[in-house]
Amino acid sequence: MLENYLATHLIDVVALIFLCSLIYSNNILNDKRKGPFWLGTILTIIIILSQVGTMIALDGNADMRFLNIICNVLGFALTPMIPIVLIAIIDVKILRVAKMLLLPSIINIFAAALSPWLGIIFYVDANNHYTRGNGFIIFMAAYAINLMILIISTVIMGEKHNYQIRSKITILSVFVIVGTSIQIIIPSIYSTWHCVTLTLLIYYQLLTEFDGSFDALTKLHNRAAFDNMANKPDGKNLFPLSLWMSIISKR
Repeated sequence: MLENYLATHLIDVVALIFLCSLIYSNNILNDKRKGPFWLGTILTIIIILSQVGTMIALDGNADMRFLNIICNVLGFALTPMIPIVLIAIIDVKILRVAKMLLLPSIINIFAAALSPWLGIIFYVDANNHYTRGNGFIIFMAAYAINLMILIISTVIMGEKHNYQIRSKITILSVFVIVGTSIQIIIPSIYSTWHCVTLTLLIYYQLLTEFDGSFDALTKLHNRAAFDNMANKPDGKNLFPLSLWMSIISKR
């Protein structure tokens, strides 16, 4: 069983390394998004390797206790940062203006760092037995709050630019929440990072599609975006659609 989990986690790492190469060679994705996207992908790789470390440590003896502690600290401290990095991919100005959004993550980092001694989020005893701490809710709350902020930020970005993204983000969010919840309820089922890996790949596709709907020079919607809106008109898109048709008719 352990070998199967290790193999699937390593596949996730390979997929994320491939994603890094896609980001590097992508000429459509906005350059301002690439840095945060790389950071988010690299953080995810570190967290996955940390989870691999905890699986190896739990399968060992008391001599593996230090590895178990370090990997748990890294995993719990960094996990809620993934949605925050994705928010920076959307628009880093959001975090610059509203610095309070970082507060749940900062509290969680301190709680994770102190857990080896105080057992806040987790505790590993002298015999290398792992247990969740009474403050595990701190980690769950930080991750849930950051994920909700990410969802809202993405939807607002889509509506601001008349890009139909609400339904896609809703489905993607449900996918992440369900995948994460499975591991929270049943810790022995390592589903979280498979879901996060797939989410990053899908998110990359969504943002590439979004940035590809704008003209590189004028930063206005291009013909592909016009055709997409023409095929899917709704109440919110009728105004820009009619405006474009008016402009085209005058040419």
